[in-house]
Amino acid sequence: MNTNLKKDNTFAEKKGFLEKYWKTLEYGFKSTFKSARLYVFSVFLPIFIYLFVNLLQSNFDKQMINPGIIMTFLFIPSLCSIFLVSAVVTDWRESIFFKQMHLFKINKVTFILAFLAVFIVINIIFLLVFILLALGIDLFLTNKSFTVALTLKSYNTLMLQEQVATVATFRRILGIFYLLMLSSVFYFFVGFFFAFAIKNIAFIQIINLLIVSISLIAGDIMFNPNSGVLYNELYYFGFLIPQKYFTWFMYGLYVDLQTNDNLINLVIVNLATKLFLIDYYFLVPFTLLWTALISVVAIFNFNGGKKHHEKIT
Repeated sequence: MNTNLKKDNTFAEKKGFLEKYWKTLEYGFKSTFKSARLYVFSVFLPIFIYLFVNLLQSNFDKQMINPGIIMTFLFIPSLCSIFLVSAVVTDWRESIFFKQMHLFKINKVTFILAFLAVFIVINIIFLLVFILLALGIDLFLTNKSFTVALTLKSYNTLMLQEQVATVATFRRILGIFYLLMLSSVFYFFVGFFFAFAIKNIAFIQIINLLIVSISLIAGDIMFNPNSGVLYNELYYFGFLIPQKYFTWFMYGLYVDLQTNDNLINLVIVNLATKLFLIDYYFLVPFTLLWTALISVVAIFNFNGGKKHHEKIT
């Protein structure tokens, strides 16, 4: 009898959790997709930055951008998402739903998991939109760098080193998708952290703007790392920039460094450029470490921030 009762209680608890999770998820999607800021921060801003960086690196379409380098432009949507996360979470923070969470019996874990899921789905959707728009822009350019890069066949030498090219390609696609999702999680918690650390949304967005600008410049997205002088001046500063680890991880996945470390020379063709971390044994733990660190800090800050708001209300 006791065993059956425990099973029934466990089932009821799981069912209750799923119902609360679904309600939070539903609220998150509805409130986010109704916001005009979603389309500003997830469509217009990323594609504007993409066009600017593309023209900058291609010298206004006079030269081809290295495929491995232009693939890092795929980080732009997740990087811009910190504006959206901070804006929307700030709205949620002031909503009746958030202030009365205890009445709905929704705990902090349910809240965080639900809204993380919302933003991962949003990032996937608008990453696809970003890719389609970037391909559309390529139709008007002479050097279709982005289109060429997406084929994953830009470096013929890479394909020749694999007996089964499709296996290598699948591994690379899977790795790139994982990395993009990891960056989405990272930037979600960056935006989430500031939404509860600072009350003024204008000040939050100014800080986010600084983060995005520094990440684009020192994270090897805005400027070509093959321009040795500028790159080497920012080299050591780059160790403090999480985006740089994501960027170089993308280089490694794109050329499949697991096959041969020397393949990094397909991306970094300037011998005067200092190589950053090119070993998976460094890049994998460092990207995970940065993500775990900001996640823990954001969650602890959320606990304190929520208690503060509960006292006010």
